[in-house]
Amino acid sequence: MDVLNLDKIVTIEDIKKISNEQNLNIDILKKMIQQWINLDKKIQEVNNSLKEVKSEKEQLEVKIMSYVDNNNLDKIPEVNNTILEIKTTQSKQKIDEEYIKKKLEKFDKDVEKIDKITKSIFDEVEITEKRKLSIQKVSKPKPKPKPKTTQ
Repeated sequence: MDVLNLDKIVTIEDIKKISNEQNLNIDILKKMIQQWINLDKKIQEVNNSLKEVKSEKEQLEVKIMSYVDNNNLDKIPEVNNTILEIKTTQSKQKIDEEYIKKKLEKFDKDVEKIDKITKSIFDEVEITEKRKLSIQKVSKPKPKPKPKTTQ
């Protein structure tokens, strides 16, 4: 069985060389691709709905916390055997090159040395790769207008 060289443009002659078995595999692949596209569309729809629900929930959260704060409530009333409580969390800012440079300047004023250290730190950060499919719309060529006929 001839194997196509994918490094070159596939010609009609190449397509004719493909066996029936490969055609079946291409059909299966096309069906899987269509199923993947359908699932991706479904995920987009669900995500859009989820965004709306989350937004509504966040608005209510702000109103509830404001009410609790403005009325100096120690506890939020229980509703349907559910108790809400306000929790405070802390998070640290993102560490980027500028942040590191500012902190290093406290210990050493040599800007070139600080730049070199910072560059070394960020150049050695491990990079991971993740492969996934993504949709790219194929733009269809616009049909050429038909020439007007005069009689």
